[in-house]
Amino acid sequence: MQKKSGYICEIDAKEIGKLACYLGAGRIKKEDKIDSSVGIILNKKVSESVTENEILGYVHGNDIEKTENVIDKINEIIKIEEQKPNVLPTIIEVLGN
Repeated sequence: MQKKSGYICEIDAKEIGKLACYLGAGRIKKEDKIDSSVGIILNKKVSESVTENEILGYVHGNDIEKTENVIDKINEIIKIEEQKPNVLPTIIEVLGN
């Protein structure tokens, strides 16, 4: 749950991916097994507004300690500011028909 209102100005996707691996959703070594029951779902994107106590996403885990660690880290990774950030459009131009 979010502790303040504002706009999401940064989400480090690489760090979110590392946390998903830590839960078991990906491989660190080729021999590692993927656990399809775990993962991270984010409900918001950069530049979207958030309100205090709003749920920003869900962490699915099967180990309470790992899941709590991931939740704490995600709260550090998602940066919220009072001012809406200037974000470039995802699609700049469509080429050809």
